[in-house]
Amino acid sequence: MRYTVTVHYIQVIGRIWMPDIVAAQYHKLSQYDIDSISYEDGSIDRDGIQDWLDCHTGDFQCIDDFYADINDVIYDWQKEESEYMYSDCMNPSEE
Repeated sequence: MRYTVTVHYIQVIGRIWMPDIVAAQYHKLSQYDIDSISYEDGSIDRDGIQDWLDCHTGDFQCIDDFYADINDVIYDWQKEESEYMYSDCMNPSEE
């Protein structure tokens, strides 16, 4: 028997309140979250995701960039270095 698991998620980088540093966060989205992000016609765009993040990432004073995979649509990083910054924040070196 074979099962398919679909995961919808958002990867976020931005500045947190204290200490004032760049940090990263991973959001695994529920169907409720996706419904909250979607407009009345069911569509999703970067602006809608940004609005949702502004209300649901309390640790951040600002969101610098994000990557999202929702309903098999990829919303890629807007800046090339954002992916590397996210990776560095989530997997720090042991120095």
